[in-house]
Amino acid sequence: MSERKISSLKVKAKRLNRKGNFHKALDLIEKVLIMSPDFIDAMNIKAQILYNLENYDEFFQTSFNMNLLKLQKEGDIPTEINSPDSWIKEANSLINSGQYDRALLCIAQATYKSPIVNKYGLSSMNHHENAKIYYFTAIILFHMQEKYDIVISFFEKANKLDPDLIIPNKIKEIYNDSLSNRSGEGVNILFPLTVSNLRAVIPYKDKILVSTYASASAKQWFGNEQRTYTWKTHLLISDYGIAFNGAEPACNQAAIYTPFRFIVHIRRTGRFSISHKAEGLNIKVVVQAIGDPQAKSRKEPIFQYIDELNLQSLKKLREEEMLKRTVIKLNSFEFLPSYKEYIKNFEWIPKALYKKAKKDIKKS
Repeated sequence: MSERKISSLKVKAKRLNRKGNFHKALDLIEKVLIMSPDFIDAMNIKAQILYNLENYDEFFQTSFNMNLLKLQKEGDIPTEINSPDSWIKEANSLINSGQYDRALLCIAQATYKSPIVNKYGLSSMNHHENAKIYYFTAIILFHMQEKYDIVISFFEKANKLDPDLIIPNKIKEIYNDSLSNRSGEGVNILFPLTVSNLRAVIPYKDKILVSTYASASAKQWFGNEQRTYTWKTHLLISDYGIAFNGAEPACNQAAIYTPFRFIVHIRRTGRFSISHKAEGLNIKVVVQAIGDPQAKSRKEPIFQYIDELNLQSLKKLREEEMLKRTVIKLNSFEFLPSYKEYIKNFEWIPKALYKKAKKDIKKS
């Protein structure tokens, strides 16, 4: 059967699954996997269907096999693949070498091989009582600088199951600092921090620096006709990016968070020009902060409250972090992926920075 036919079957199975025709969808996706057993997208659809059918044992096995394929393509795997302890040990080793994405896949493998004690916890992978899985998942998520509230809840769960597993003080301090910051501590508040839901989209790793008001605009061409969209927004500036309220049709989300790598900041006008490649945007958007209301005249530096953040140096620092992160990921591969493969499977990165990461690997 041709690749086109296989792809068509996959699309039909996905559509049937969405409509609730789970058994028909499963039959179709099984046909795809007979012809293409290593088709990861098809395996992912099969896992979703099995979950919807509440066939949790097969859902776990399919998810496990899918992860196994990904891990085998990128490096070595433990010899005892059916042992949760062996995957936990591998995850810990990867944590120590800074390979957090791969470590998370390995800890997921341990989860899939753990008995279902609480079926109500399946959707959040809280179905088991393996304290070490909760503990190392928390450490991985903390190092990935994501979901600090989940990190703390996993540490608490691990400690409840095994009192010897305690939250490291450093992690507890960072979590408490994050909570304080989201309450307004250390934030330059020109416009109320609590006025919108934007705090919810700011990643936990970010420290909010400014809360202000802004106008947003976007332009779109339809043949010779230009359409302009404008709206008012709350604007949060953090040490990693900005968050603002979106509006259709320029945005496909109500709240947008954009890292600095997608942003050009124009100091003189207080504008943030955001690439259409940023998540949540359909077209390029320009967000312009309000001038400092304390300024007595427009001759004063009305955007000084933003200039004081020195966003250019912050952006440079984030690029250095991205370069280091990319080098770590590339070092874990037996064969280096192309630029297109990398941004599809991992994260968007400027092409020049990706080339530099590959050069750094060759030099080492």
